[in-house]
Amino acid sequence: MAHGLPAVSFDCDTGPRDIIRHEVDGLLVPSEDVTCLSLALDRLMTNADLRQRFAERAIEVQERFSMERIAGMWEKLFLDIVEDRNNGKSFNLKF
Repeated sequence: MAHGLPAVSFDCDTGPRDIIRHEVDGLLVPSEDVTCLSLALDRLMTNADLRQRFAERAIEVQERFSMERIAGMWEKLFLDIVEDRNNGKSFNLKF
């Protein structure tokens, strides 16, 4: 994607749906549905306009997941935790 290629992937619980924006820069299909994966690949391979549209947006992954942006998100989280502790609040991560 960082090189301008659209992606097709299974829509797993974690991973691909966090990166691929369905019908924006790639296609997500139901997990383990090989028939849907095949159809999605065929759709992308046989539709040059769709490939081009997705490719133009796929390169945005460079900015969305750049080291600077991700590091900034971590830094903000840590600063928020420190600020909360300094204000007497406890910080509870919930997953």
